[in-house]
Amino acid sequence: MKKKYLFILLISSYSLFAGNLADSIFVQSNQLYSDGDFDAAARGYMSILNQDIDNKVIYYNLGNCYYKLEKFGYARLYYEIAKLYNPRDKDVIHNLNVLQTQLIDDVQNISEFVFLRWIRNISILFSQSQWALLMIILLYISLFLFLFFVLSKNIENKISSLRLFFISLILVILSVFFVFYSNGKTNNDYAVLISPNTYVKIAPSSSANDYFIIHEGLRFKIVDQLDSWSRILLSDGKDGWVENKHFLKIKK
Repeated sequence: MKKKYLFILLISSYSLFAGNLADSIFVQSNQLYSDGDFDAAARGYMSILNQDIDNKVIYYNLGNCYYKLEKFGYARLYYEIAKLYNPRDKDVIHNLNVLQTQLIDDVQNISEFVFLRWIRNISILFSQSQWALLMIILLYISLFLFLFFVLSKNIENKISSLRLFFISLILVILSVFFVFYSNGKTNNDYAVLISPNTYVKIAPSSSANDYFIIHEGLRFKIVDQLDSWSRILLSDGKDGWVENKHFLKIKK
């Protein structure tokens, strides 16, 4: 019994020490950033990922470090990862817009239907887990309204509850749609080019003809993979093959 308590005490002490250490490194890294030692600050932030400090803050700060180091590929990568935690974060969006002005490639988006743009804008109001929670709440509300309709003996109450039931049912269907829509976006693989530049090939081979060139910091979608090559799709519709060593995926 004493050994068990000792083990729990050791675990608690270690957790407390690890938490204090992470806080200390975070403060030191902030100071290094203020002093202009961006490389050391980035190493410090990297060492405390997935610890007690909010990862969104760490990735945002990493993006700032690499922007100052003019490593725009890594800066874009870490800003994009920070955006995964909160797609509406104004600071992250602002820094991405500023970074965009420093990039060589100015790839135009294919114009999309207004309806699709509305869906995308609505989907980012909540995360996938939040949409799922909203769906469950609406399901309970619908069930309550249905039971109220069945059990109520007052005609006016029945009519009102039935109307509200159909409204809640529509909202449930919409929330289910956005749960799956958000899941589809999450499962898409996006990446950022971290090499200064590379040629996009027409086939997954170094001997294949060059199609076009892309530069550091460009974001693209990965649509296929073969050995050490990936087929990428740009926002303007162009596609081709790039070696995996030239990019890193945007993922938490």
